[in-house]
Amino acid sequence: MPCACPHLCAFAERCLPVTPVSSPCSLSPDPTQASLHSQHLLPPLKPALTICDKQIITSWQKSLLMGHSQVLVTVLSAFLNAPTCLLFRTRVSGGELFDFLAQKESLSEEEATSFIKQILDGVNYLHAKKIAHFDLKPENIMLLDKNIPIPHIKLIDFGLAHEIEDGVEFKNIFGTPEFVAPEIVNYEPLGLEADMWSIGVITYILLSGASPFLGDTKQETLANITAVSYDFDEEFFSQTSELAKDFIRKLLVKETRKRLTIEEALRHPWITPVDNQQALVRRESVVNLENFKKQYVRRRWKLSFSIVSLCNHLTRSLMKKVHLRPDEDLRNCESDTEEDIAKRKALHPRRRSSTS
Repeated sequence: MPCACPHLCAFAERCLPVTPVSSPCSLSPDPTQASLHSQHLLPPLKPALTICDKQIITSWQKSLLMGHSQVLVTVLSAFLNAPTCLLFRTRVSGGELFDFLAQKESLSEEEATSFIKQILDGVNYLHAKKIAHFDLKPENIMLLDKNIPIPHIKLIDFGLAHEIEDGVEFKNIFGTPEFVAPEIVNYEPLGLEADMWSIGVITYILLSGASPFLGDTKQETLANITAVSYDFDEEFFSQTSELAKDFIRKLLVKETRKRLTIEEALRHPWITPVDNQQALVRRESVVNLENFKKQYVRRRWKLSFSIVSLCNHLTRSLMKKVHLRPDEDLRNCESDTEEDIAKRKALHPRRRSSTS
């Protein structure tokens, strides 16, 4: 199948726009090449194309592709028989959730829970398949389209995702320090519970703008996490409901067995009110958008600074290699030539003239 974009690159992680398709059927793929398709027809969408090596797609990733979730990026069609895998998926063009919220003038907890509920639904889909995301953070929560009052959320970046197998111990130290669970910091066995901790941190930030464990250094942040050192500062949570605080408290629990599961989180009264009083509390409680916007600007500045620093580092490394390589090659060539000449001289000594 010819490529629709002239700028495709293997292992590309970014979305690359291609010709719009209305459903998997409209691609008319060769049945001998296509081995994986979404089982659900979709309304007209502008897809994106991701290219990756077929070898990196594991069995659980294939199960995700064949499944269907409103909150995970939907694969319209996939071609897996070739060495490279082509994934035609939903194009996410609404930007990050926090970018959208930072532009709002006001936000009630009722509106906030509509976003948290979508995040929970996506994580529920993963956890039902025994898959942990392990990198839930604001930058990985995107909007399908921001031009509606309550946009649809899409979870992205499954680079750290892992299938949790019964009886198989899994340990690793990874993720973004601000959002990782204590068991990751302490290098303890990991499970689906780590995602629930991250959701607690995301909810805390969304409601107040403050970050519960963020310190001045990475080491201080990790120390705060292992000590579960946080509070609900009145400066940031003066208008936050007790229901919301209870939801966060039950997620930010060090002992994984006592932490809310995804099913319990979905049933929590802050997410699913059981009576009119609880629903009224959500409508009347508001998010601290003033501080959220201040911290949002700071967060974006730090992220931009980190990206620029990384680019500068990579550029310097590349330039260093580019400048050194010719010199090294030249030195190698010169030394090789000198050695060859010396060998030839030794093998073929200059013949003296008969008159000398």
